[in-house]
Amino acid sequence: MKRFETLFLILLLFFTGCSKSHQKHSNVSVVTTTYAIYDAAKYIGGKDVDVSMLIPPGREIHTFEPTPQDIIKLKKADLIFYNGAGLEPWSKRFDFGAKGVDLSRYVQLRKFEEDHHDHHTLHSDYDPHYWLDFDNMKRVAEVIAQKLGEKEPAKKSLFAKRAKEYEHMLDDLDAAYKRGLGSCKKDTIFVNHNAYGYLAARYGFGVHSLVGLSPDAEPDPKTVQKILEEIRKEGVGFIFYEPFENSAVLDSIAKDANAKTIPLQPLGNITAKEAAQHLGYKEIMLENLHKLSKGLECNGI
Repeated sequence: MKRFETLFLILLLFFTGCSKSHQKHSNVSVVTTTYAIYDAAKYIGGKDVDVSMLIPPGREIHTFEPTPQDIIKLKKADLIFYNGAGLEPWSKRFDFGAKGVDLSRYVQLRKFEEDHHDHHTLHSDYDPHYWLDFDNMKRVAEVIAQKLGEKEPAKKSLFAKRAKEYEHMLDDLDAAYKRGLGSCKKDTIFVNHNAYGYLAARYGFGVHSLVGLSPDAEPDPKTVQKILEEIRKEGVGFIFYEPFENSAVLDSIAKDANAKTIPLQPLGNITAKEAAQHLGYKEIMLENLHKLSKGLECNGI
């Protein structure tokens, strides 16, 4: 551990104190953290911007820690778009300067309830999964276009045009969700980790979770029993889990309740399979809609 901390300190000093005379990029170089931000930046930047995601497909975003190679990648970037709202606690160890853009500062955040303890784990008083609200994603697109335009003034109008196209796509998704979730027999979904508060608030359904907003927390037996009783009482047919989670507890609950488990993608990151299939924010959110519609027994799709 001390060896890693020493190497981390050396690279941190390199990051903050090194000369800015590194090799110039032919395009603006952008690094993003969450997949949702990457998707927006990739579309808006197009072939005019080199966009990469810091966290590789298949990795859990909440527990990610940057490697020395990641630190060098961040140092070399022209812009760093990160989620903020406590999702990347490691980012506090860096001074990104002007090239670091905390996108949580530009969106409408949902504050934790007073008796909610997840903010201690997530280092924030706010739910960081704001990218699941389409209005927030529109603001993300606007800010990305603005920051790219500042780096490449000659292409400012081009970035703005692509941002508008991306926002139109988000409007279409919003319309699909309103239509698909507008008339449902159920009003609550059951999940392991509650990353879906923004979706639930926007489209009027509830979320019952085993461990709240902290995906690495362990549910106590009393909570498990309570959730099981609620699932039986409500006659729930589907229980949702994230692709990166250990679904063993949910599988057991589902078996006892005669329900099925189904993955629901919160889009903090994507799986290696989704990356190989070239699935984007739009395609995955439409898949989520169909799954939610099935779980909530809706008539809109």
